[in-house]
Amino acid sequence: VRKLDSKYCCQRRRCAIHAALLALRKKKVQSNDRPLIARVDFRVGKVLSVQRHPNATDKWYVEKIDIGEPQPRQLQKKKKKMDISIKIVSGLVEYVKEEEFEGRLVVVFANLKPTKMRQVESQGMLLAASTGDRSVVKLVSPPPGSKVGERLNLSDQDLLQWDADESVKISSKKQDTFWETDIFPHLKTNENGEMSWNGHTFVTTAGTVTAPLTRAQIS
Repeated sequence: VRKLDSKYCCQRRRCAIHAALLALRKKKVQSNDRPLIARVDFRVGKVLSVQRHPNATDKWYVEKIDIGEPQPRQLQKKKKKMDISIKIVSGLVEYVKEEEFEGRLVVVFANLKPTKMRQVESQGMLLAASTGDRSVVKLVSPPPGSKVGERLNLSDQDLLQWDADESVKISSKKQDTFWETDIFPHLKTNENGEMSWNGHTFVTTAGTVTAPLTRAQIS
């Protein structure tokens, strides 16, 4: 009986290993089929509070943003706190008033690689549209009714069938990354002010994501 039990257990182990290998192979194929834009995690966030960056009061804001995680992310990470920081790119102090930030919905680049912003770590980025000379910069906005934490999708392609690279943080500084070569140059607003990539518009469950600038670069 023991020999039969032992043989049976070995067969079960082999079957389990085989099933695991097939699952990994299937996952790899699905990953290889995933378009580059599906690797980027753009999410709806809600600004909870805003203040000036302690080391760059004339350029950067410090924001606390909820993106649907158990603990809200925070733009600037303090040594005694565990909040995650979110980067406000390009110094929006010059373009957006503090009172315009609080409570509004924004679009967050959630799986951006952490970077130091004048001794303060930042782990994300708010998306904004700008004119060529950067004389005008406007935040990209999800439509009213969008759910905090929901991931942006394309209107004509379901990106949600693939998981974003949440475990792999994307660098926006290295010139050889797919972000710099394949995503960023094609991330713009169209003639209707809709956020788009290569002509495909971004949406949430409530509608189209927009900015009050047409044919503008988004970063």
